[in-house]
Formats: sequence, structure tokens, C-alpha cells
Amino acid sequence: MYLKDFLGNDRLIERIRNDSLNNRTPHAIIIEGAEGSGKHTIAKFIALSLACKSANPVCLECADCRKILNGSSPDVISVAPQDGRVQLGIDTVRFIKSDVYIKPNDIEHKVYIINEADKMTVESQNAFLKVLEEPPSYAVFILICESADSMLITVKSRCRVYTTERFDNEILNRYLIKISEEAGELANTNPDALALAVAFSGGSIGKALSYVKKETAETNLETYNTVLDLLKLIRRRASTFEIFSLLSSIDQTKEFLYSFFSMFEQGLSDILASKLSAGQKTSFFLYENDLEHMSSGFTSTFLLEAIELIESNKNKLSINVNISSALTAIASELSQLRSKY
Repeated sequence: MYLKDFLGNDRLIERIRNDSLNNRTPHAIIIEGAEGSGKHTIAKFIALSLACKSANPVCLECADCRKILNGSSPDVISVAPQDGRVQLGIDTVRFIKSDVYIKPNDIEHKVYIINEADKMTVESQNAFLKVLEEPPSYAVFILICESADSMLITVKSRCRVYTTERFDNEILNRYLIKISEEAGELANTNPDALALAVAFSGGSIGKALSYVKKETAETNLETYNTVLDLLKLIRRRASTFEIFSLLSSIDQTKEFLYSFFSMFEQGLSDILASKLSAGQKTSFFLYENDLEHMSSGFTSTFLLEAIELIESNKNKLSINVNISSALTAIASELSQLRSKY
């Protein structure tokens, strides 16, 4: 997809291209952003822009471009946590420190792409710092993470930080239909499921692509409608029994319940946001009239306390509790809270 079908991050791409043309690419870069926002594509584009010898990189056709694209370039090294480990340990940094002094084979630079850099241990980051301070002239380090603030300040201060963009829902919707057969099918057969996949992606292409899978999209839409039914029950001050009856009808696995109440919490948060700031963009409601209807029926105090209530009970559901008793308690607490406000 480089870069014909690459969506967004236009200013960042142009900046990287200009830096490359003017030999201003920094030796250390942090690319931060949400999952699926294009961080890995940007990292590979930097490598391509350093390797390609065409007048206006990148050409995608020369031998160096093709090697980088298919992952066979000996001068573009990608590292990540291995063997099921959660963190990037000191062994990875030792490898980089020993390998970096071996000069590049095919291109003028040696590029290290460090995936999940925010999972480097403090010991690893401190050891890596020594390489950042005095690197060989041909070395370029690209650290990929969700937030640059998760890195040690001593590491972050030696890197240029690039931040990827989240994408507008309308643009993302059109793009998904263009590149995904599953999204195209949903657009024709179940447009609400596609709209929900886009809304829940948070502007992340990667997440959106996972959400448009037919079974996932339809399950999420069914869950969304049930959450909406729960909000409607609470708005009209339904009894504890009515709320419990609805909660009893859904999947009782802890994983699903956690997901369900997370979605419910997002709905409450969106209603609160709309009350506090007119025109506020929301990520739960598919239709503006549903949001307006809910917003008119709840006070901000109720919404704040309900969010806190759900957050507390959501955590309880993740431990060893009796599900029926836990849902009874949630139904009772929501009903009692609603009677107060």
C-alpha cells in the first residue's frame, strides 16, 4: 500500500520526504500514536526515503525499495519483544549496540525499527541511551510507541517526536469500503454495523479493519442495541427487576460483560460530554437524535455517579464473583441512583 493507498498523515509524510531530500533526517525518532494509526507504515516510509536514490523518494521500484518492502534488506532491522515476553529486555539493546557498528551493506544508512519501544525496561532504556548519545553517522533509530511520554525523558529528549493522526469517521468509512471487501459488503447489507465499526475504532484504521469482520461487526451492533435499550430503561426510571431482566439476557461470560459495561460506560460518557459541551464529537451514538434524547433525560450529577458506579463494578466482574449476584447489585444500584436524580 506504500503509499498509493495510505490514508492520512499527509503533513507528516511530506515532512519526512523533505527532510530526506535535504539530508535532515534525524538519527533518532519516536513515532507515537494510537494502535492502527499508521506508525509502522510511517517507520517503513522513513527507511524507504533514506534508501531510495530516485530524485523524489520513494520510487517503490528500485532494488533497495523492494528489499525494504518485502523485509529482506539487511540494513533495516526490526526488533520487538520475543518469546512471549511483555518487555523489551537488555538482550535486545545489547544486540543493537553490537550490531550498529557493523557498517551497512546495501544502502547508506542502517535503520533500526524498535517496535513497542514503550515496553523497554528502565535498564534497557538507560543502556540504549549510550548508543543514542554517540551513534555511528549512518545509524537511524525509530522507536514506535503509543505515547512518547512513556519513554524516559533522557531518551525522549534525544529524539524527534512524530505523532500520527486519528482519522475522521466519514473519511475512514469511505476508505474502508475502498480497501476491504467485508466493509463493502456491510455498507450494502448492514450500514449500521459498518458505522459502529468506524465509530468504535477511535480513528484507528487497524482497529476498524478488525471490527468490520462480519461476525464481529454484527455482534458489536447487537451489543450496541442492547446497551441502548439499557440506557432507555434507566432514562424512564425502570425498576430493578426490569434492569436485571435485561442484564440476565446477555452473554454471562466475564469477558463479554466487561466489554458490555465498557460500551455502556462510553455511552454515559458521551451523554455527559454532550451536556457539558454542545457539538462535542462522540464515539458511541450512531444517531444524533438518540444522543439528544438521552441528554435531555439525565442530569450531569447522575451521569458522573453512574460512570463511577460502572467503573467500580466492572472491575469486580473481572475477579471471582457470582455473576448473577453481581448483576443484581448493579441493577439495584443503577435503579437507586436514578431515583435520586
